[in-house]
Amino acid sequence: MQAPRWEFDALPPSGARRGGDPAEYAFTRTLDTFVREALQNANDQSLRGGWTRAEVRFDVEELKGGELKEFRAALGWDVLVRHLQGAAAVQGRGKFRDFADGKSGASSLMLLRVEDRDTSGLVGGEDESESNFCALCRDSLFSHKQIEGAGGSYGLGKSVYWSFSALSTVVFHSRLATGEHAGRHRLIGRVELPSHAVDERRFSGPGWFGRPVRVANGERAESLWDEQAIELAKCLRIARPEGVTGTTILVVGFRDPTHEGAEERDQILDRIRASAARFFWPAMHFPRPLRIVVGGQPVVAAGEVGPLVAAWQGREGKGGRLEKPGDVVRKSIPVELPRRRDDKGRPEQRAQCELVVRLAGPQDSEERGNTVALFRGPGMVVKYLPVDPAGARRFHALLACGEGRAPEGPTDSDRYAEAFFRASEPPGHDEWHVTPRLKDEYVQGGGARLNKLFDDVRKEIRELLSPASVDAQRGPELLQRRYPLGGVGDPAPHSGASAFHFTGLEASFCDGCWHFSGSVEPATTGRAWTATIALKMLGDDGVEIERLKIVEFSLLKGERGKFERCEDGTVLLSAGANVAALGFSGVSEAMPDPQQLCELGLEITGSLREKGGA
Repeated sequence: MQAPRWEFDALPPSGARRGGDPAEYAFTRTLDTFVREALQNANDQSLRGGWTRAEVRFDVEELKGGELKEFRAALGWDVLVRHLQGAAAVQGRGKFRDFADGKSGASSLMLLRVEDRDTSGLVGGEDESESNFCALCRDSLFSHKQIEGAGGSYGLGKSVYWSFSALSTVVFHSRLATGEHAGRHRLIGRVELPSHAVDERRFSGPGWFGRPVRVANGERAESLWDEQAIELAKCLRIARPEGVTGTTILVVGFRDPTHEGAEERDQILDRIRASAARFFWPAMHFPRPLRIVVGGQPVVAAGEVGPLVAAWQGREGKGGRLEKPGDVVRKSIPVELPRRRDDKGRPEQRAQCELVVRLAGPQDSEERGNTVALFRGPGMVVKYLPVDPAGARRFHALLACGEGRAPEGPTDSDRYAEAFFRASEPPGHDEWHVTPRLKDEYVQGGGARLNKLFDDVRKEIRELLSPASVDAQRGPELLQRRYPLGGVGDPAPHSGASAFHFTGLEASFCDGCWHFSGSVEPATTGRAWTATIALKMLGDDGVEIERLKIVEFSLLKGERGKFERCEDGTVLLSAGANVAALGFSGVSEAMPDPQQLCELGLEITGSLREKGGA
């Protein structure tokens, strides 16, 4: 059995040189980026079926003394350092300069391990296109992810592993779950260098560590398998648990390229732990949750993301208003999606995104306050969208899109939206905007649809947080008679001054339903406005007992406004800047138990558009 060694490709006959991996410059190289890409890659490779997704473990270890000596011998250190010195001679400066004298890594070496479990592993042959193995260990700028709803799509994310290695060296140890090699162990290493020379021989750049094999045009290093892979993995500190499929990635000489000064192990792990919670709390709380362990301790989504987790977990509640800290409201936000260019006979698609808003309390962290966490199927937060509540109360919100809207059972429109949002992400997967891929795959208009979605989200949040005007009518006797509902409505508790008020309100209770009428006026004239009217049952203390749907509604004859009955039983009014009031009448649904009726509440929420708006 041949011993593993480093093999480097010779410079091509053209003599064309490369200065390194261009994918390395596609990202802002922060620790957040590293954690996002490592977790997303493992999440995408989760085995289908079962109740859980992958488990991903991060750990950091500093080697010294005898352990370091053993590690260096196992990795073919002497050959590797000569090539690092050759790269330093070409660049003159940069990340390899520390190896010019051969002393770097002599006394200590920091290792970072990313181990995923219950994933597919590095399946595929040495030259098999469209495989996990070639995508991660051989190819550059190729993505072979065929998983519906996968996170990555550019083949760039893997470059962060080499970016965070002072040696640009990464080793992979995998136990395969599927394919002809299912159950077998595999190990290979790769160093990503610029074109360089060693002993007057010129090399194109990257090198691989494995079993030397003669091929048609030279010699290369291929994967080590089974016992040889298992024994070498022990020496390289990347042994895997018995019988567990997945991949362990070892970043040799780990360092954060954007962090000044040396960091201790615990400092690095604390930052990884915070980043994992910040961007993957949705995946950690999906029906098939992603499990994350850092430094041997499970990551708990608390602290800055605790209120967002509470919003996600409370989204099934029946609350219709944000009245007290901790209240949660869920709204569906429609988004019109452009047609794919290869679907010429298909109309544009309409999908729903789920907006969940939670009213912040005094004990809630302010770090993610007044932002909206945007995510789709993989459950990774793409971005925290800031929303100015215009002086209203503080909130935490999330917008679940695509297959993330209903991860337990996405619809066809969810899947269509998932593909659209995926195409709108740049290589860093940290934004939704117009990308070259979006322009190539969809007809024009994708950027405008995204902007409208964000505008609709901001508008909906401001309306949810806006003051509510509420008038209530006591009806203890439940007689078939008219009850005056009062004049200008009093603002709801804790809401401040209302932007609207009612006049001329009257109501009668007949045949188990409420019949009501009146007029609604904006407090400020000369601006277009929209407002939502809702009915609710109130107890003796004025606290809401239950909502009542409005089943019939009309504007008085001659009124110059519009209305729309909504699925939740409310009515949406809209009027131009020249409309000072709208008169209306309506009928509620039948009371579930008329004998329990104490008060009828008529509530209005809405917003005034900016001056000059239509």
